[in-house]
Amino acid sequence: MLNSEDRQLVEKFWERYVYGFIFGDLTRSARCGRANFLVALGLMCYTDYFGKLMTGKQDPHRNFCSFLKEYLPAYSMQREMIYKEVRCGLVHEYFPVNLEVIGRKRVPLVPPSIWQESGRWKIAVDDFIEDLKEAANKFKQDLLNGVHFSEFKKVVEKNPGLNRIL
Repeated sequence: MLNSEDRQLVEKFWERYVYGFIFGDLTRSARCGRANFLVALGLMCYTDYFGKLMTGKQDPHRNFCSFLKEYLPAYSMQREMIYKEVRCGLVHEYFPVNLEVIGRKRVPLVPPSIWQESGRWKIAVDDFIEDLKEAANKFKQDLLNGVHFSEFKKVVEKNPGLNRIL
């Protein structure tokens, strides 16, 4: 169990950074700006970042796959392909050949909101925002219960820019 100072660190981080910046920016960009590719790129990078907070490591592949496995199990079976083709495609190519980014709603209306159809990857960004938000909330609860907290704290303490936020 965390002491009150550590609980406050998690709560402030989620309030200001996760809900304020990450999901605030993603939601505004998706709904107001219709910046689907930029939002998809952000979603992939933030999945890496949550994984980094979870593992404490500077290893995007491990972080991304670990976070999917633990907090987004609907994506877990294809996590390696999602990392390689979707995440790396967006990060390194921006317009990957085999990717179609759509604003919203996937069919069927159940996870995952990243799927393959006729050999092409599709992402329903509005839906994946919600999936990632739910995963982040589960991760926050684990942190408050002491799970992955030492790794989280290590990452936060190594980033001097977060001092201005927290």
